[in-house]
Amino acid sequence: MPLPLILIGVSAVAGITGIASGINGMNKISDANKIKDDAEKLYYTKKIYLR
Repeated sequence: MPLPLILIGVSAVAGITGIASGINGMNKISDANKIKDDAEKLYYTKKIYLR
C-alpha cells in the first residue's frame, strides 16, 4: 500500500518542480525581451544622429 503513495508524492514533487521551472523561464524571457527592446531603442536613436 505505501508504494502508490510514494509514487503519488514523487509525481506531485515533479509537477511542482516543472511548474516552478516554467515560471522561471517566463521571467527570463520577459527580462530578455526588455533588454532587447532597450537595445533596439538605443540603436535607432543613435542611427538617427549618425545620418
